[in-house]
Amino acid sequence: MSGVRLVAYSDASSFGGAERSLANLLARLDPSFDVAVVAVDSEVGEVLRGARSGAPLRLVRPVRRKWDLGRFREHVAAVRGLRPDIFHANLWTTFSGQYGLAAALLTPGVRAVAVEQSPLPTASALQRRLRRLGARRLAAHVAVGERAARDVEAAIGLPPGSVRTIYNGVQDEALEPLPRLA
Repeated sequence: MSGVRLVAYSDASSFGGAERSLANLLARLDPSFDVAVVAVDSEVGEVLRGARSGAPLRLVRPVRRKWDLGRFREHVAAVRGLRPDIFHANLWTTFSGQYGLAAALLTPGVRAVAVEQSPLPTASALQRRLRRLGARRLAAHVAVGERAARDVEAAIGLPPGSVRTIYNGVQDEALEPLPRLA
C-alpha cells in the first residue's frame, strides 16, 4: 500500500448527483491515496471504480431491514477486509448509508467520514437516535452546503455547528458561449 487507504462507500441504487459528486472527488483525489470502492449496486459501483483508475470494487448486498444480519455482516466483512484508514460514506439522504457507517464504526482503527448530500428528515425516533449516536463517533461529519449542514443537525438532533460545510467541487471546463437568439 503506497499511501492512505480510503474506502468510498455508496448504497445508492442508481447513479445521480450525489454519486457524480463522489466520482468527481475520486477522479481528482491525490494519487497517493489508495482507493477502494464498496457499493450495493453494480452499475453505481462500476462508475465509481471507473472514476479512479485501478480502484478495486467490492459489491455487497443491500441491507433491506434492521434485522437483516447476514447482509450487515457482509458490510462489516467488506470494510474489515479492505482495512481502510478512512471510510468515506457518501450519503445521498440523511438516513442512507447507515449500515456502511455502522460497519466502519465497528472496525478498529478506521476513521469514518459521513458526507451529507441531501438532508431529509425521518419520522422514526429510533433512526434519529441511532444516527445521533453514530455521529458522535465520526472523524468528520460534512454537508455539501451551509443550509444542508444545519438541516442535518436539525433532522438528527445534533448541536448547532457540529456538521461542517465543504461545498461540492465543480469541474472547471471551458465553455463556448451560446449564440444570441435576439
